[in-house]
Amino acid sequence: MYREEGRGRYGGAPREMHKATCADCGKECEVLFTGFGSDNHSGVHPEILHALQSVNDGYVIAYGNDEYTTQAIKKLKQVFGKDTAIFFVYNGTAANILGLRSVTDSFHSIFCAESAHLTVHE
Repeated sequence: MYREEGRGRYGGAPREMHKATCADCGKECEVLFTGFGSDNHSGVHPEILHALQSVNDGYVIAYGNDEYTTQAIKKLKQVFGKDTAIFFVYNGTAANILGLRSVTDSFHSIFCAESAHLTVHE
């Protein structure tokens, strides 16, 4: 059953109640199911929304030729190394494909379970 108070932390879809073994007491309890199916199942975290609002002013050149992208690349290279290639993508599917493509050639295979996200959704 769905219930209003079971909604995600920042809005989003209602969360379903289900029975599971409770980690606290070891008994079967009714708990809220938390789905991790996608990062777009719920609203934006308030800090992310605030950060977006703080830079939503004026005009910037699109497609990575702006000061915000330059700053982000600089910070990422500080963490991951100066020779790291940075690619910004719009969703998890694009990130998965780009990541897998970076470690495989066209004649390679990727083995995973039938139930794996890659098999089912990509």
